[in-house]
Amino acid sequence: MPREYTAALEEVLSLRLSDDDIRRKEVRSALAKIAGLVAQLSEGLTKDREEFVRSEYLRDEDQQRAYLLYYTTTNLLKLWPPLRELSRSGFFAGYEELRHLDLGTGTGAAIWGLATYLAREQPSITTLRSQASDKLSRNLRTVERFASAFKSGLDLRMSTSLMDLGALAVDKGTQQFDLITLMNVLAEVDESYDAEIISFIEQSLAEHGATIMVEPASREVSRRALRFRDRMVASGFYVYSPCCRNGSCPALEDEDNWCHTEIPWQRPNFIRIVDDIAGTLRLSLKATYSVFLRQDTNLSDIFLEHRDFSSAGRVVSERFDEKGRYRAFICNDRGRREYVMNKRDKSATNRLFSKVARYDLVELRDIEVRGHDVKIGSEAVVNVLRNAEGSKNVYN
Repeated sequence: MPREYTAALEEVLSLRLSDDDIRRKEVRSALAKIAGLVAQLSEGLTKDREEFVRSEYLRDEDQQRAYLLYYTTTNLLKLWPPLRELSRSGFFAGYEELRHLDLGTGTGAAIWGLATYLAREQPSITTLRSQASDKLSRNLRTVERFASAFKSGLDLRMSTSLMDLGALAVDKGTQQFDLITLMNVLAEVDESYDAEIISFIEQSLAEHGATIMVEPASREVSRRALRFRDRMVASGFYVYSPCCRNGSCPALEDEDNWCHTEIPWQRPNFIRIVDDIAGTLRLSLKATYSVFLRQDTNLSDIFLEHRDFSSAGRVVSERFDEKGRYRAFICNDRGRREYVMNKRDKSATNRLFSKVARYDLVELRDIEVRGHDVKIGSEAVVNVLRNAEGSKNVYN
């Protein structure tokens, strides 16, 4: 967890969160209170989401504090993998100052995720101009306080605007942004507003800008995000990542399917304490995301000499290790298909298939497309181009 984020969190909450401090009785008591609220938030956001969202739960000061400590902490790093993938295109190379708009900011997870990423992995960007937007003034005040407490090598210049995503207005004077983020927003906005949101993005995004959507990984919310993805594509945007296809999402063809990444993280001890008390568990970070561009550019283009959406693919399931074979579902222009390799066919060229993991970006050649699956034979070639974290992945 980035130290500058934790330090700002401690200042805003007036709560010390180091491993030594959380042993103190008064800190444990404060975390126990927060854990009780997290349990309520978790139930509201899963079991009766629509009614809970309508209650505008973050208006309550105690619930907002609990949300900030737990959900913002467990969400901000979910932005790093799509940012790392976007950086492979050279997106950040032309900027010293980045203009950023965060739609539906809440307590600011996308802003802190972007700021910590830039400070660590894009040092050539010295200034981040972030505009936080939300319909709740309480959220914007919290973000302003957090920005004042956030100290890093990055010059973070924060502005805020009251904005209801259900009542957007666009005019010719709309400000242009290099990067627009939507994080845990669509889960709380009715789909009937998607057309207006997309129109707003079209008007607000600079010509060579990018839009990143990150949503929870539950089946219902993930499928809602995938439908938004398809609407963005229909409006003329291209999916840069994670998809290796320009068409509609094949996961939506079967109501039991959805699509999400899962990355490991080092759970802070204060989150572990809240998990233990609240009955929640965040051992990994899961999310459904998409990176949208105006240009027809795909992450796989960077690794392959010529675009080939039948050879490049994204692993969209766990790997199943069975008695005589390995299986995984991979998505590309062929759709969401099951790929199978018999263990007796494992060879020097295809052995990496036995180690692939969810959301690896892979290249597969000399394979056999069959009616019910795709066979990886002994002559097949399998390369892992990038892992779920957006980093180069080398399996031994």
